Parts: sequence; C-alpha cells; structure tokens
Amino acid sequence: MAISHQYFVYVYRDLGGNPIYFGQGFGTARPADHLGGSHNPELDEWLRQNPGRYRLQIMGPLGSKPMADAVETALISACRPASNLTLMNVHPGSGAYSFRSYGAPETLAHRIAEPCGAVEIEQVVRQTGPVMFVLMHQKEHRFRFDPANPPPDDLIRQRMQGSWQIGKYRTRWIDDPTTSPKLLVAVTGVGGSQIIVAAAAINQAGWPTATKESGNLFVVPLVPDSSLDAAGLRGRPIRGEFGLKFGRARYEHFRLFGSNGFTTD
Repeated sequence: MAISHQYFVYVYRDLGGNPIYFGQGFGTARPADHLGGSHNPELDEWLRQNPGRYRLQIMGPLGSKPMADAVETALISACRPASNLTLMNVHPGSGAYSFRSYGAPETLAHRIAEPCGAVEIEQVVRQTGPVMFVLMHQKEHRFRFDPANPPPDDLIRQRMQGSWQIGKYRTRWIDDPTTSPKLLVAVTGVGGSQIIVAAAAINQAGWPTATKESGNLFVVPLVPDSSLDAAGLRGRPIRGEFGLKFGRARYEHFRLFGSNGFTTD
C-alpha cells in the first residue's frame, strides 16, 4: 500500500515546541487540511492569528485506524491536565487508550485529571460524614490487587471491608453510631502516587453485628449494594500534600479523617 494511503497521527506545535492540537487521519494530505479551515473553531482561530508560527509534524504510517486511534488518544490524555499547555482538542479520544488513574476502570479514565486533597476531602466530610481510609496492598497472599487490571467490583468490595484492627473504635461506634465514619475509602500506592480504588457508604447501625475475624479484627459493615463510587471519589489521585500515610503494622493500615482532620489514635 502506498504511504499516502495509510493512517497518520499529526500534531500542531507552537514555536516553543508545545503541542496545540493532535489529530489523525487517512493519507499524508490530511494533517494540512486544517490550514484551509478547521472543523475545530479554537484551532481555526489560532491558526489565523499565528500564520507561519507553528510546526506541523506527523507520525506514521501506522497501518490501521485502531492503531491511529490508540496513538492519538494516548497523546491527548498524556497532555491533560497540564497547566502550561493549551490543548485545543475537544474530543478526548477512545477511553480504552487514555491514560487513567492506576487502579481505576476504563470508564473512569477522566478521573486522573481530578486529583483530591485536603480541600476536596474536607468537603466530602461536610457533605457525607467522616471517612475511614484503608490501605489496599498491591501484593498480598490472599488478595492480589493489580492496578493495571482491577478485579471485579465484588472482590474489591470484599477486600476493602477488611478485616481491620478497629476493635476499640467499634465499641465507641456501637455506643454512639453518629461517631462512626460514614464512608469507607480504599487506597493503593504510596506518597504522591496514591489512587482511590473505591469508596462506599458504611452502615453506621451495623457495628453490633459486624463480623469478627479474630482479636480486634473486624469487617466494616457497608450499606448493602452501595456504589463503589461514593462521592465521586473512585479513580481520583490523592495529592501528596494531603498527608495520608499508612504504616507497616496492622493497626496502621487504616486512618480516620473527620471535621478535625486525621483522628486515628
């Protein structure tokens, strides 16, 4: 097949080398079509205001439309979010090829652009109630969580429920259910690379019958059939400044966060 009859991906850059627009199409003439008037109004206006002050580069041939889709989508998602770039693409491309939060399903690929920190979590606490963060290890002998290929939701729900070393808190929560956390948030990763795997509503009235595994280890009672995307948290990165830290000891694998900040004692 002639090179002019194959698929290409192209990029418009400003003279500083910053990408302005990614596209793909069939044939070597496609990248220059925008110069005669683009279907993208923002790019069209930018080209009119910057005649000759851009660089047009192409990649390919890529052999097939699916391959061109994959490359174009990956490039667009890799440049979002970026505070120093003004990318004019309107459509994000195919979700299957977008960079997504490590541990999030493909349907929530866009959440990688919605990090949360103290401000966002405090808002969740005000609207929903206290939060119990739990650590979901990527390597365990009983449950192996692969962030690149997350397990089914029922297994994630089962793992995030515990057991956790919360016996002394359970007594308090039985005496006064209003002091119980209302949201269980499972987190994987460390430091500035933490991702929210899932978030579900806790049944505050369920502590008296919460399953006990051994000693002070209990299973967190969740609201039956509750969503794993409570408060829209699933798949969102956690900013390092939030200061969510877990330790190696079993009792350090969960953290409580309320209106007064972290309260685990």
